[in-house]
Amino acid sequence: MLKLSVIVITLNEERNLARCLASIQSIADEIVILDSFSTDKTLEIAAHFGAKVEQKVFEGYVKARLYVESLAQHDFILAIDADEALTVELQQSILQLKKNWVKSGYYVARKTNYCGKWIRYSGWYPDRKLRLYKKGSGRWEGKYVHEKFALFPGEEAGTLEGDLLHYSYYTEDEHWERTEKYAFMSAQELFEANRRISLFSIFFRALIKFIRDYLVKFGLFDGKIGFKIAKISAVATFKKYKRLLELNKSAKTGYKITEAEFSEKIRSKNCDGFSIIIPTWNNLEYLQLCLYSLRKNSTFNNQIILAINEGTDGTLEWVEAQQDIDFIHSKTNMGVSFAVNACRQAVKADYIVYMNDDMYVYPEWDKMLLNEIRSLNTDYFFLSSSLVEPQKNNNPNYISVIRNYGTSVETFDEEKLLSEQNDFEITNWQGSSWPPNVVHKNIWDLVGGYSLEFYPGFYSDPDFSMKLCKAGVREFYGVGKSKVYHFGERTTRKMKKNDQVNRGSVLFLQKWGMTAKTFYTEILQMGKPYKNAYPDKISLSNYSQYKNSFKRFYRTFW
Repeated sequence: MLKLSVIVITLNEERNLARCLASIQSIADEIVILDSFSTDKTLEIAAHFGAKVEQKVFEGYVKARLYVESLAQHDFILAIDADEALTVELQQSILQLKKNWVKSGYYVARKTNYCGKWIRYSGWYPDRKLRLYKKGSGRWEGKYVHEKFALFPGEEAGTLEGDLLHYSYYTEDEHWERTEKYAFMSAQELFEANRRISLFSIFFRALIKFIRDYLVKFGLFDGKIGFKIAKISAVATFKKYKRLLELNKSAKTGYKITEAEFSEKIRSKNCDGFSIIIPTWNNLEYLQLCLYSLRKNSTFNNQIILAINEGTDGTLEWVEAQQDIDFIHSKTNMGVSFAVNACRQAVKADYIVYMNDDMYVYPEWDKMLLNEIRSLNTDYFFLSSSLVEPQKNNNPNYISVIRNYGTSVETFDEEKLLSEQNDFEITNWQGSSWPPNVVHKNIWDLVGGYSLEFYPGFYSDPDFSMKLCKAGVREFYGVGKSKVYHFGERTTRKMKKNDQVNRGSVLFLQKWGMTAKTFYTEILQMGKPYKNAYPDKISLSNYSQYKNSFKRFYRTFW
């Protein structure tokens, strides 16, 4: 009789895992679990069932499937999710199969339990999945969602008797929540595949999806739950293609300035410090104070590059009258990610500082930052200045010192700030991510700058930090001696936050397999940014030789 390895991927699955592992005890010769650092009782349950467990940062479903498969000792594999379980009939089918394995792979019918009821129609049953296969007979395919094992041409597949039970949604709220997540993931896949969509088609596809699941696939025979499933599936289709339309529009409006246009707007002659990128959106009075402080309190002759969104409050005319500021301008709000990436074309210095327009820099802020950089003896870092703010930020990931020198330009007390600048010290702190931050321009290029899917700006900072982690950056910390006074997100408060913040949160989770909060509090702020999860570091002197290969590497994440 052949030996079978069962592979499982887990993240906080204490609710499901025991049922799953109990159902495979009779057929598994080995249980291998790849866990993404669960914080519940998942590992205890796995140990109880004698599973072999390895922990690794989640890098996508396909990569996880491939990695856990590589840990399996046997050539024959059953891939099962933690929220799935085998019926007795399917267990018997697999035991018989182990005595006489004929095909390269085998499909099983998956039956889904929805809020306590088994679904027989609605396009959900039989949901056939190829989950048993011989190593080398095919490959895992997919990117963000719906990964599957596909046999190579010429390989044959069979079908087993018995059901694979799927305990998917315990409540309707869970269904809605996962719908939001998968809609974003699916839209991202379509966007990266250069798919296009029209507004009319969005409504049409959603309607067709409802008709298909409720009528064609007999969802009406599942009763009220069948109607709910059809409705939510239609909404999911609508959200997926609506998100695709937004991505397509954002790509079109992404401002990409030409070299000829830049030549007229680059006025800086010399730069012996940093290239400072500042996106601004009709925030002239704060921008003026920010630039005033940069001119007055900087030690070096830094290059200032503005990305002006709209500028209808007089920002554009005022900036055009300045002789020491480089800038780009978009008549519409291009979004933070597009803005900072466009400014990259104008960078002259080796180090790029990304700063908000509602900040006032303390004297020698740049000198302290550069001194810290020189002490590192590496360019694989991501450092931040330390924020001083007038009031507490309720974000648990946010690090700042509370000292009130005014909550607006009108109430700002510069004299008091300067007189008290030496009254307190800030020690270096772990968890750099918030602006103002600094990174080497070649490291910026290595990860492709800021990700365009986070174009509104929400969660673009942790996403950028995560990409730097993947590129081999080890040092993520704030420099205590480099101080900046921050009035508090004056520009982003203009945005419609509820929807955009939620989208950014969901997108970060589906892209990286953890929440931004977990990333900050359990990784960056603990000073351990995946020290064993990097490729070998490359020297910037050999940068050009590696650039194209790294771009191909990162496309697997994007």
